Amino acid sequence: MKERLRKLFRPYVGKAALEGFADERAEREIFCLVARVQNFDSLLRERNLQSLAQLMDQFYGAVAEAGTQTEGDIDRFCGSTVVVNYWDDRNRPNLALIGAFRNVRDSLEADLGLRIGVGVCAGTVIVGRFGAPHRFTHTAFGAPIMCADRLADEERTLAMCERVPALFRSSDPLPDGASIYSHWDSKPHPSEY
Repeated sequence: MKERLRKLFRPYVGKAALEGFADERAEREIFCLVARVQNFDSLLRERNLQSLAQLMDQFYGAVAEAGTQTEGDIDRFCGSTVVVNYWDDRNRPNLALIGAFRNVRDSLEADLGLRIGVGVCAGTVIVGRFGAPHRFTHTAFGAPIMCADRLADEERTLAMCERVPALFRSSDPLPDGASIYSHWDSKPHPSEY
């Protein structure tokens, strides 16, 4: 029965929601990748809604395909953004994973005229079920996701947080077209003390 439910719901929810901790919240280590259409606002002004929908469907599909092929968990599609999470040690970032998203970005930019930003970060998040009893989502929150989200706004680079290169083997060179940025400041706001 559990396997049938997994097959039925897999296209609609991320792998993490199907892995048995959907009803509890837990802190987990994560590697997060955010892909964003940076010229979304201009596309919205220039195109009719049906044309924009087709374009965004191609973007979502290409990023989701790269995410699933690299054993990522597609957390969400939201407007101009796709969030992909990697939970397991076996899915640690590597050159092939980063390269898959560089290839997707380059292809979407060349073929469709999109301007794509890719941000990556790593660290601890809280993951689980959030919302109301009648409508909820399974997602993750934390500084790594915020950091990757902000880095996805950087122009013409694979924007990696300074935490990410430490996850590569020391013999691995920095991926082509990647730049290192400082981690987003995750210190609590003074009003939260």
